[in-house]
Amino acid sequence: QNTPEEASTLRHALAKATFSRLFDWLVQRANKAFDKSDQSQFIGILDIFGFEDMATNGFEQVFINTTNEQLQKVFNDLVFEAEAEEYTREGIDWDKTCFPDNTPCIELLTKRPIGILRLLDS
Repeated sequence: QNTPEEASTLRHALAKATFSRLFDWLVQRANKAFDKSDQSQFIGILDIFGFEDMATNGFEQVFINTTNEQLQKVFNDLVFEAEAEEYTREGIDWDKTCFPDNTPCIELLTKRPIGILRLLDS
């Protein structure tokens, strides 16, 4: 017989294991769906500290990467777009390098009602 505290801990462990296996399955299915050529393809996420290229990402890593993607978006919007507007306004000739917009990645993970994390929370 488990105490209420032990039962709660067991419930949390079961939920974590279930979500972790579901996440692994989802990534495996996505990778299979993307693999339509001889080129190696994978799901990767660009974050503020560089590109995460790990052999295996755990369930917790998706939350870290999601947060980093959101922080990267704020950084890009505040810094790059503001600087571009200022340079244009001041007539400064500058390299109009396009910075990637990570909105589709963020929406894939968090958009209501069909983002991956929203679906996992259902």
